[in-house]
Amino acid sequence: MGAKADKPDEMFEKMRTAVEEIAGTYGDPPFIQIFTNDPKAAEAMQLKLRELGGDKAAKSELGALEKVRDKLNADLAKRAKEKKQLEDKIREQSRQLDDLAAAIARARALLDATAN
Repeated sequence: MGAKADKPDEMFEKMRTAVEEIAGTYGDPPFIQIFTNDPKAAEAMQLKLRELGGDKAAKSELGALEKVRDKLNADLAKRAKEKKQLEDKIREQSRQLDDLAAAIARARALLDATAN
């Protein structure tokens, strides 16, 4: 290989080493770094990465919305059960009130009958 052909390999190796050293300084977090001196390729890559990031963000937002939906559905089911229980209680209390009203009416009729 000639000197010119060795330069890109040498450059890439130096860049990789520098990136690894810097990442090591910060605890080796996961990352992706792309180097290019081609503005068109860089623009195309940035667009693709934004699209991928947008998909990830959309999926994340969808997941959050689905959790909210599930929580609301569970709450709705709980409220529907509570509603049925309250309606049953109202019906029972109405029946008891009707029975009491009938008993009062009978007692008044008896009082009226014995008063005469």
